[in-house]
Amino acid sequence: MATRRADITRLTAADLAGASLVTASALLDMLTAEEIERVVAACAGRPTLFTLSVVGRVELTPPHPLDDEVAKAFNDHQRRTVAGRTLLGPDAPEACVAAFARHGVAATVRPSPWRLGPEQAALAAEWFAGWLDAAREQRPELAGPAEAYGRRRLAQARAGQLGVLVDHRDLLAGCP
Repeated sequence: MATRRADITRLTAADLAGASLVTASALLDMLTAEEIERVVAACAGRPTLFTLSVVGRVELTPPHPLDDEVAKAFNDHQRRTVAGRTLLGPDAPEACVAAFARHGVAATVRPSPWRLGPEQAALAAEWFAGWLDAAREQRPELAGPAEAYGRRRLAQARAGQLGVLVDHRDLLAGCP
């Protein structure tokens, strides 16, 4: 067994010669439609497992009126254009399933949510800070209204009082 690290957006079928399994994690949402097509074309014909792809649904408890607005801004950030590349963000798992289907490969998608509670307070706080930063980067006008929101939510997270559910999908293709 050999493990190789490379830029998956440049993956070819020749790179996978002899591979019995292809895996990647937290990746699909950071790809464009064209990149997913190339990756799927390279992977078609061998079992492929892509895990932890965001699908645009976050649930925070207790709820706050700004949660939905920040979630929408974050999802827009996931779909932004970077250096001429328009990312698929939460639409990526569905696009990947369609790409595999075009190659005659069945793909199964299953939920794989993150559930962070009091035991993961530090991780919840770190996740929340990154989530909010991405939303504010996408929509700078959120900076003012999100100031107090961010302080309150971070304090809740650090104290283990913020429940976080981040919906993800795992995709398995090419398995009988």
